[in-house]
Amino acid sequence: MAAAASPWKPAPSAGVLAGIVVATIGYLLPWFKLQEGYSWWVSGLEYLTLSTGGGWTIWTLPMLALALIAGLYAGRSAVAGGVALVGVVAAAFLALVVVAGSFALVPAPSALNTITELPFAIGIPLMAVGLGIAAVGGVVAVIEGG
Repeated sequence: MAAAASPWKPAPSAGVLAGIVVATIGYLLPWFKLQEGYSWWVSGLEYLTLSTGGGWTIWTLPMLALALIAGLYAGRSAVAGGVALVGVVAAAFLALVVVAGSFALVPAPSALNTITELPFAIGIPLMAVGLGIAAVGGVVAVIEGG
């Protein structure tokens, strides 16, 4: 008779884990500059390094960490897959709020072209792709049910 697998042994969801890693890298990498002449980029890393510690803007990272930890067990448990999915959705919402708040720093435009002309980097697209991959991984983990 085979011994039952330990419930504490990880059974990771590759989709959740890969998506979380990509989304975290995207959150920390530069998003955009307010204009060409600025020497710094707006990014999650910039918020983390503020003298105030980043305040509410750091909540995206704990949600990504929640999804990562749950993703380690999502291959074994539909509940873990659900928790990972909740973490991904919460992280996506919080990241959206942080990015939207960052866009509020842009001076009032005379036209929408102001946004399209901002110098952009790879951070936001990476974050979007990573969150999408993680969300699909979480849905798959819930459907498969471990």
